Amino acid sequence: MAAQRLTNFPRLYKTLDANELDGVIGTSAENVVYLSGFWAMTQWARRTPQTYVLMPAQGKGKAAIVTSSGLIDLIADQKPWVDDVRRYGYFQLDRNESVTLCDKDLAQLRLMET
Repeated sequence: MAAQRLTNFPRLYKTLDANELDGVIGTSAENVVYLSGFWAMTQWARRTPQTYVLMPAQGKGKAAIVTSSGLIDLIADQKPWVDDVRRYGYFQLDRNESVTLCDKDLAQLRLMET
């Protein structure tokens, strides 16, 4: 089940337009959840590693989540509504080719290949 959209888009777009802004970047744990529906566990517990959400103004592109490679499994589990996911950092993922992967494992593998 995909995460619920919490963002008040009409208010966000009106504010961006009134201030002639092309978008906002959510950096705090609270803003990441508000803008994308993605709950980055480590950002709440230790405030690191960082996760960001790039939210463009209406008609200026699509939203993206930028997160650590170590949190990709949470993206696969939570299925946030923002589907453009960019990752940074290295995280070793070993795979036994003889094992059939479930849907969540396949989603994590696809995200790690980005």
